[in-house]
Amino acid sequence: MQKNVSQLRAAIQVLTGNVVPIIKVLDFIPEDISAMQKELEKWHSEADVNNATLQTEERSDSCYIC
Repeated sequence: MQKNVSQLRAAIQVLTGNVVPIIKVLDFIPEDISAMQKELEKWHSEADVNNATLQTEERSDSCYIC
């Protein structure tokens, strides 16, 4: 019985040692998601500006062709 308890204790310690780093990583997920959302918004905004610039230039070019 004592041997089983010792084995169980050792298994729990190994499991705990492996779980703690995973929990620490999971704590950063909301921050990472927030940062990625902000970056995505930045890229969408930049794409909108570039598309508007492109349309303006295309209109200007079409006037020169006429």
